[in-house]
Amino acid sequence: MDDSQKSKLKDKILSDIDATTINIEQLKEQAKPVPPDNAIGRISRMEALGAQGLSEVNLRKAEVRLRKLQHALERIDDEYFGICRECDQPIPEKRLFLVPEVEVCVACLATKSA
Repeated sequence: MDDSQKSKLKDKILSDIDATTINIEQLKEQAKPVPPDNAIGRISRMEALGAQGLSEVNLRKAEVRLRKLQHALERIDDEYFGICRECDQPIPEKRLFLVPEVEVCVACLATKSA
């Protein structure tokens, strides 16, 4: 990956970090507990609790992604950035631009999932 591509990827990572940070703040608000004294019907309360639980799951996923993005930004200038940690082959640039925090190629990911 040349310096121009790395610069574009850094910009993409920074943009993803900003978007994920905003998403985390929104999810924190949505994941707040539903007060028991909220005057909503039983079904509506169950729906609100379900939505809260889903927001909590999405919040945890977003927090994990944020940490991975920050880690990718820290190591982007490392000579091994963009190299699969399983097979030591280059990860395609298109994959890195889609999922900049990725550390394994598609083939190794498929092997682990099988």
